[in-house]
Amino acid sequence: LDCQGNTTRYLLGDAADEQHAGSAAFFAQTLKFSVKEVDTADFVVASPWDNLDVMPASAELDELHGKLESRYKIYKLQKALEALQQQDGRYDEIWMDTPPALNFYTRSALIAAQGCLIPFDCDDFSRRAL
Repeated sequence: LDCQGNTTRYLLGDAADEQHAGSAAFFAQTLKFSVKEVDTADFVVASPWDNLDVMPASAELDELHGKLESRYKIYKLQKALEALQQQDGRYDEIWMDTPPALNFYTRSALIAAQGCLIPFDCDDFSRRAL
């Protein structure tokens, strides 16, 4: 969910440059009216590691931010992840990487999450920011 796509680049390597229907495509389709919902699994791609899939992030997420926020789409990720986990028990866990800001994507991830891990520098300023 981070428009910088660092986790996507780390996990997919050079394949991150290929066009994948990822998180930006997922959120973009929530802005359109459709009779049939698109399966969340269609936005997930396999990584080079066994049992590790990725919903790639891209800079397009930054462009969608304002449109999503103004249309109250904050619960779409939660519903999509619930549906994804119910599919054949394919995923034991789902991890989300969010931008280092409390924006639409971070709030959406926090709503969808069952737990939260916040890495931070161990200095006084970082601790106070939490």
